[in-house]
Amino acid sequence: TMTAAFGIAALAGGLQGWLLRKTTWIERWMLIIAGLMLVYPAPLFDIIGFALVIVVFVLQKLRGGAAAQAQG
Repeated sequence: TMTAAFGIAALAGGLQGWLLRKTTWIERWMLIIAGLMLVYPAPLFDIIGFALVIVVFVLQKLRGGAAAQAQG
């Protein structure tokens, strides 16, 4: 049930278009796919779903850091 909660959060982020900041279209689709995989009860899908969420999180952190340095 914990993975389903993360799945719903990822799905909501993908459908809204926001995680840490506004998502790109590829991040949006990655979150939607991750959300669907995390809701489905299969260990392999859980691993793939978590990996996709982590990739989107890292991409957004890197993009945010670059923006802060450019303004700085």
